Amino acid sequence: MRQIVLEEFGGPEVMRVRDLPEPELPADGWLVEIRASGINYADVVERRGRYRREQSCPYPLGKEAAGVVVERGERAEGFEVGAEVIVIRFAGGCYAERVAVRPGEILAGPSGYSMEELAAFTLTWGTAWCAIHEVARVRPGEASLIQAAAGGVGSAAVALARSHGCGPVIGTAGSPEKCNWVEALGADACIDYTSEDFREAVREYTGGRGVDFVLESVGGEVFEQSLEVLAPLGCVVVIGFT
Repeated sequence: MRQIVLEEFGGPEVMRVRDLPEPELPADGWLVEIRASGINYADVVERRGRYRREQSCPYPLGKEAAGVVVERGERAEGFEVGAEVIVIRFAGGCYAERVAVRPGEILAGPSGYSMEELAAFTLTWGTAWCAIHEVARVRPGEASLIQAAAGGVGSAAVALARSHGCGPVIGTAGSPEKCNWVEALGADACIDYTSEDFREAVREYTGGRGVDFVLESVGGEVFEQSLEVLAPLGCVVVIGFT
């Protein structure tokens, strides 16, 4: 079986395809043939050796994928051979031809989506959903600021906030092209942070009140400045520290 396993950390050039033994099928799990693997910013940081303190090589990459169940353990329940599924493995290993998974690492794939779409769905949209609905419990009509709105989680958050009736929904991004794309997703406005102070723009868009919710993934000065644009009783949900 072919799999990408890091033998050193660095740029894309350190990724090598290696022939490895077939994964062992758990009695309560499944063997999934991978058709598409998601690539997240977390994967990029892992490849550089900067994601976990205890990272050491050899290191398996890939936290999410989509594929087809090709073998089922004797005690496995819920997915038959041939089922199209989503795989989530926070320990990595999805940059491979096949992967063995256990309960909690496999989900049914929603119908109507390609394997590529399913592979890129869970971590980004799941993170955005959890931040908006489970942590912040944002309500319709509340103003939202999505930092790094052109990224995977940010773009999902813009669409979710808009569909939930939040308003205004304001994003930040690093170029006019990215801002245009974020607004096409449903943002009322997107601020190019390379040429404009987002704090001033947010105050202008909200009539000086500020926003009820900030989704923040950058950290440092951006986190501190995000606190400055909060409305009374507003909240910042931190999902990263790039």
